[in-house]
Amino acid sequence: MFHPNVQGARNSSVVRDYISKYGDFVEWGEFRPDGRSRFSSDKTDEVCAAALAGQDKGMALNIIKRGDSRSFIIHYDKLSSNLVRIFQKPPEPYVARFKQFERVPSFLTHWADTNVTGPGNRPHRPMSIIIEGPSRTGKTCWARSLNSQAHNYYAGHIDLAHHSDDAWYNVIDDVNPQFLKHWKEFLGVQRDWSSNCKYAKPRKIKGGIPTIVLCNPGLNSSYDIYLSAPDRQDLLNWTKQNAHFSSCNNLSLHSQTKSRHQLSKKSKNWTATIEFPLSCTLSIS
Repeated sequence: MFHPNVQGARNSSVVRDYISKYGDFVEWGEFRPDGRSRFSSDKTDEVCAAALAGQDKGMALNIIKRGDSRSFIIHYDKLSSNLVRIFQKPPEPYVARFKQFERVPSFLTHWADTNVTGPGNRPHRPMSIIIEGPSRTGKTCWARSLNSQAHNYYAGHIDLAHHSDDAWYNVIDDVNPQFLKHWKEFLGVQRDWSSNCKYAKPRKIKGGIPTIVLCNPGLNSSYDIYLSAPDRQDLLNWTKQNAHFSSCNNLSLHSQTKSRHQLSKKSKNWTATIEFPLSCTLSIS
């Protein structure tokens, strides 16, 4: 006994259209669409287009809920995750509060002038720098002011979701050395490398830009202490070949701000000076 290859159809309307396209067919019984007809597909496309035209994730979800309740219930998690990425707002541009620094050591100024430049003037292999110093001494303000609109800033941990390949330099702030992913890629100014950070999809990084690492003294935060361990001698030697070490404790900051008294009378700007009675040293070995 022989029988044909009988399988359930995913879309009965598509199967019927295929069978009847030459006009030579026999129809028997009452056709029952499966809810996934061409009309249904067109309606789904309309709902998706309306959702994409919404202002934000919440509005898009409401449109899908009203227009395609089945997909809203069954695929809610996937829809919610996709809409977060679709309607993700770009990060707000950083505005440097402090733009003038009186006590920046000459070696920091020379390093910045040489390495923090546009692609046309940048060395083929710029040098990175590790700056260690106490909290509230102006390290972050100075580093981010070098080009406030063209740097990648990472604080606490490395998240490459908003990494820009057009940036001039990276700033890694308060990331303990034992948790710094891509040590050689960042400090070694490597090019065309791939990320493998936990809980994130791998992505290609253009690279080729220097990195400023900012840290505080201490057993868990100091890069100098971390690299001085006997079992990290090879990593220390490599890091010294690719990055300068600086112990910086004094950056005098100037900010253009407004006093309440002057706002009420003359509305003029005045200069606020913040000074730290410490010093900076450079260690290159």
